Amino acid sequence: MLLRNVFAASLALTATFAIAQDGAAPAPVPPVVPSTTNTPTGKPTSPSTDATSAPAAAPFTTADEVVAAFETRGNALSDAEFAAAAPLIDAAATADSSAAKWKYAKAVLAAHARDFKVARNLMREVVKAETESAVYHMTHAGYTFMSINDAGTLDQMSLAEEGRDAYIEALRIDSTLIEPRIGLAEFYIQAPGIAGGSWKKANEQAQALIDLPDGRGQFYGYMMKARIAAERDRWKEMSENFTLAETAQGEEASPFVAMISHANALLDKKEDAKAALVQAERALPLAPANDYTAHAVMGRCKQSLKDWQGAADSFAQVLAIKPDAKLSRLGYATALEKLGKQTEALQHYREFVTRFPSDDLTEKAKDGIARLNRAGIR
Repeated sequence: MLLRNVFAASLALTATFAIAQDGAAPAPVPPVVPSTTNTPTGKPTSPSTDATSAPAAAPFTTADEVVAAFETRGNALSDAEFAAAAPLIDAAATADSSAAKWKYAKAVLAAHARDFKVARNLMREVVKAETESAVYHMTHAGYTFMSINDAGTLDQMSLAEEGRDAYIEALRIDSTLIEPRIGLAEFYIQAPGIAGGSWKKANEQAQALIDLPDGRGQFYGYMMKARIAAERDRWKEMSENFTLAETAQGEEASPFVAMISHANALLDKKEDAKAALVQAERALPLAPANDYTAHAVMGRCKQSLKDWQGAADSFAQVLAIKPDAKLSRLGYATALEKLGKQTEALQHYREFVTRFPSDDLTEKAKDGIARLNRAGIR
């Protein structure tokens, strides 16, 4: 099974649909020892619940095992597995520096270390040597797009085109792949018309996902159609596609993700907090364990509606799960201040400044502290 390019998927879905302003809920951490069966397209396996168990055996014994793991479940690997993989790949690459598979593995390791420029450059060498590997072209595309933010303005357009062309190459080899269609749709949405952007082409990729055999791409396809409609302020079409995504088949299909993404789009794009709250409340009973995103969206909706007690209650639920949720921490402090709970509000404004001293929102927290100090709250 082909590697799910986590970077392209994150670019296209997690960041794009902005599941919650405080960030997506933490994914389950896969166990250190690889599963005896491959997890579909790299989807994380369930974490071990025994925190006191003895250390697991080394996850890999050969460099070839590492490459196979990268290709089948790369984004499900733990930090410990990446650490175990590195010396095996370094040794193999030293023995045979020209082998494409070792360069590919080194690119994956570089990307894990968030050095996307190095990862991209290695993948350029790989695809020149192995022109008929869809995995390699997808990986090249993903790392190219992830390296764009570190490039100069003049280089960004050429890198976007490089990533686009790599996705096109992957589809030339295998037209049933999901990741390249998501990546291409994102390119066509985000690029200016003069640089190849096109609503029509983005919709074609979304429809191609829906039309994949066995419904494999239905969920992603409807989610992408909803995204495109939201970008074009076509609210009825947006909601229709999010609703279709709720019951869609396919890889990573999730009614919860469809509902909470719908809520975010209504809140952030349409600025309709009342309608967004309805969707977030629908999503809440479906939330995975320890997932705070529905509470975060509900808090933001209630804040917009000036339901300060409701906002405080929702933000408190978020902070109980994720204490470093920035918007929820600041929102909680604001709601407490509005409710007249000034001492508690001051505590949380100060907590925000302590946790996020250099954040763009820190000045708002400092303003809150100064305002309460002027009122005699210390």
